[in-house]
Amino acid sequence: MRGVAAIAVLIYHAEIFLGVQFLPNAYLAVDLFFLLSGFVIAHNYDHKFTAGMSLRDFTVQRLIRLYPCFILTLGIGFVLGSARMTRDMGYFDGWRILGTGALNALFIPSYVFPYHVHVETFPFNGAQWSLTFELFANWLYWVLFPHLSSRRLILLIAAAAILEVTATFLLGSLDVGMRPGDFWLGVPRVILPFFTGVALRRFVFDRVSIRLGTAGIGGVVIALLVVFSLGDLVGPEFLPALEFMSVAVLFPALLIAACRTTPSPWVRRICEFTGNASYPVYLLQGPFFFFFAALPELTLHIKARDLIPYVGIAHVVCTLLCAAWVDRYYELPIRNWLKRRWRGRVQVATPRTSFG
Repeated sequence: MRGVAAIAVLIYHAEIFLGVQFLPNAYLAVDLFFLLSGFVIAHNYDHKFTAGMSLRDFTVQRLIRLYPCFILTLGIGFVLGSARMTRDMGYFDGWRILGTGALNALFIPSYVFPYHVHVETFPFNGAQWSLTFELFANWLYWVLFPHLSSRRLILLIAAAAILEVTATFLLGSLDVGMRPGDFWLGVPRVILPFFTGVALRRFVFDRVSIRLGTAGIGGVVIALLVVFSLGDLVGPEFLPALEFMSVAVLFPALLIAACRTTPSPWVRRICEFTGNASYPVYLLQGPFFFFFAALPELTLHIKARDLIPYVGIAHVVCTLLCAAWVDRYYELPIRNWLKRRWRGRVQVATPRTSFG
């Protein structure tokens, strides 16, 4: 599911180079990421929280998972994005560019706005806004965990759902959280799916056993693609309700249907490949946008729009291939090295008991 969602977001953002929007509602993939995150965090960390895991240890482990690819793609986006901005504007807006880069490197949205362009809080890699909310939800879960009874969890989800419904119908879309004007609407947007994922792991996972075959996995993929294409299938008056129902009902149902499935060997290889590469795919698409926007101008002295859809195809294919390389030869080795270093420090810092 992560792989399908990441590729859908890539195709969604490649519209300007492809010349057509195939998946007009693929921004809902972010809500699916939040749902999967809540489910996985609850699955992997609930027992550690119960055993007394500190916020420091939890944060370090989350940063080991998120930061290597995050800082790589931010660095690429910073170099390419600031170069493009400087060329387009005719001067280097030094302290605003450097200040924005420094804030973004700490997962902090920037309201410094290079060149006074109030468009994005993460201008060097727009996809990174969701990681700020991802970490926020992680920390919030750690804080609430000792007090989060079943009743309180349900009340939290219900409160987030009410806020989400209100925002969706007022704005006509769930596509909020990445722009300066609607940034804080990302709070209910992440809380609803994240804590729904937590609830699924707590209440449903051990009680429901659904095992889909290869055809069933294909059905899940088709259902996701239908959701990501809602704008082409229904009128705008129905879109807010269907987007909300997709996030609150359909995505959780698809997750429960798919999470215990053991696919056939060839399907499993595809799922592993796309799943492992999904995080780099999600983060590389922004920096590669700068690259493919500039490449035709620098080499052929023509605009990228004059090479539609070939630039778009190159953007998608190169992002997928580079994401697979980054996952295998950069992100995984660095994460493993950081894990070993952190475990060594924890063991050294832990006092030995009389039992050794």
